[in-house]
Amino acid sequence: MTEKPTMEFTPAEQDYLKEQIDLLPDGAVLAGAERYAEIRAGGFRLEKRHVALFRDRLKKKVKATLPPEMAALLRMDSLGQSLLDVLSVKALEYAQDELLNYYGSLVLRVYLKLDDREEARSLAGRLPEDAAPASGADRIAAANALIAMFDPFMGHVMDWLNEANPDDEEEAGEGAEGVIADTLAGGAAAEAAAEADKLKRKLERLTRELETARETAKRRQEQLNEARRAHREEARNLKNELAAKTAEARKAGARAQQEREESAARIAALENQLREQQEKLEAEVVRRFEKALEEEQNRWMARPRRLERLNRDKISAEDLKGRVEAALEYQARFDRQYGTVRQLVEYRDELLGLKKQLELARQNAREVHPDVAGLLGEINRQLETLRGDLPAPAAGEGDVSAYVAAIGNARTAEGLDELFRHIERSAEYKIIGPHTLDRLEKAYEERTGTLRAPRHRGAPPAEAVAKAVAAAPAPRESFLAHFDRGEPVFVLVDGHNALHNMARFGAEVHGGKPAAAREALARCFQRLVPEAKSGEIRIYFDSPQPNDVAYNKVIRLIYSGGKGANRADHRIISYLQHVKSESSAVPCYVISNDQEIARDARTAGAVVVSLEVLERLVNREIGEI
Repeated sequence: MTEKPTMEFTPAEQDYLKEQIDLLPDGAVLAGAERYAEIRAGGFRLEKRHVALFRDRLKKKVKATLPPEMAALLRMDSLGQSLLDVLSVKALEYAQDELLNYYGSLVLRVYLKLDDREEARSLAGRLPEDAAPASGADRIAAANALIAMFDPFMGHVMDWLNEANPDDEEEAGEGAEGVIADTLAGGAAAEAAAEADKLKRKLERLTRELETARETAKRRQEQLNEARRAHREEARNLKNELAAKTAEARKAGARAQQEREESAARIAALENQLREQQEKLEAEVVRRFEKALEEEQNRWMARPRRLERLNRDKISAEDLKGRVEAALEYQARFDRQYGTVRQLVEYRDELLGLKKQLELARQNAREVHPDVAGLLGEINRQLETLRGDLPAPAAGEGDVSAYVAAIGNARTAEGLDELFRHIERSAEYKIIGPHTLDRLEKAYEERTGTLRAPRHRGAPPAEAVAKAVAAAPAPRESFLAHFDRGEPVFVLVDGHNALHNMARFGAEVHGGKPAAAREALARCFQRLVPEAKSGEIRIYFDSPQPNDVAYNKVIRLIYSGGKGANRADHRIISYLQHVKSESSAVPCYVISNDQEIARDARTAGAVVVSLEVLERLVNREIGEI
């Protein structure tokens, strides 16, 4: 008997087969290798009884490498059965591990990777030519048979066997037919029995699964019923708890409302107490101030009145100078006393600011802040402290007699101007009160009028000074002339400072009518410049909310806004600097007794007008109250 031919592959074909083998799971490759070892041990020519046995083994090993759904597909699909048959026959006939693994790769790729039969046939058509018999025509026929995948393939197997064994054709044919017949018959019976056994086991398994599913469903139904009962019980508990908490919240709300009402009542009582204390304090400050002012004025005016009754012909210049300096010394004492009273007024303004903060806190908070009671207590203690006597002024404070004497001794107008600039740069100038400042400026104006006026022989020095003062214009009152002439001018007024330092507005301020006081101040300026068509008078007030109100074409009420002290003061200086930066030639006047504002205003280039000068001007133009 001629030996069966082996198959040789080119390097490229071997690489291709290795690629296909790499696509296989490890189990499929192992099964193919074991099957190849068994076939090699049995030889190339196997008995018929071994064909069916090895074929079944091969099918089982190939199926074992597949997932469960793949095995089921092979059992139900005729194409899968035919592929397994082809795989078994080809492995038994040629015993080539490369060919075995190639067919295994083909089967797995068809069922694991692809769903298209045409693609399966395309893969089958790529079988290497050297894997078929030697004849080219037969290789084409073998490829076509592999594509067909059905009974015609068996005829081509017969042709391969006959051509490979021309000397023993009958034996080869019988061998091939026997192999095919035994393969088909034995395979069909074995598969039918295996299929029946699998179906039986599957039925038993499904029956067990059904019973298990019933038990599981029963248990789940019981669990669901128990869960529903627990849920209903939990819902009842939550409902009862919610009702209890709702009732408790309502009680707490009622208690909170009652506490808020009680707190509001306490705040109102404290405010009334604060208002009473403040009114008493203001009245006491005004009374003491007026009393001190009257006493100082009486002492200050006593000497000049006596001096007027003297015979001027018998008074020497030195005696007159000494008497004038004594009168000015009384004025300095008055200025020191006035500075102390002014400190009290400023402290009173600070208390008013605290009161405003308290009112804002009461408006913004629903409950009483724990610090409010302590704050009111501290304010009351400070008010009680202010009830005592006024402190004595510090020695030397505001004493500018040396400067007054130097001004009186000036020989020329240029020397007088240089002396006054030196006084303005001195440390004492920064701390003197408004009356002392007025005194210095009056001395300067009087000496200026004396030096620049024509001299009259035989006239006493005091008389010449009086005439010069009467003839000279008052610089602080010159802002009215700008309005009369229709010239541009800016007058910036420290509103609160004017209200609290001018007796004209005492009734509104001390009567707790701030809006009426502001209206009265604006009305005063309106009466001063009733026919003004140009210029601007800006009256500034401290206020938490900024606002700009046009009182008429000339007068505007400016509310500072913001927090902290001296807010209106900052607005005045800021606007003054803005005006001067735009045009330094426009005249600007600042009306205030605040020394810091006066200093900053002079630095910015404005003329400072004291409230005493303003009040005299108002009394002269409008009339005294």
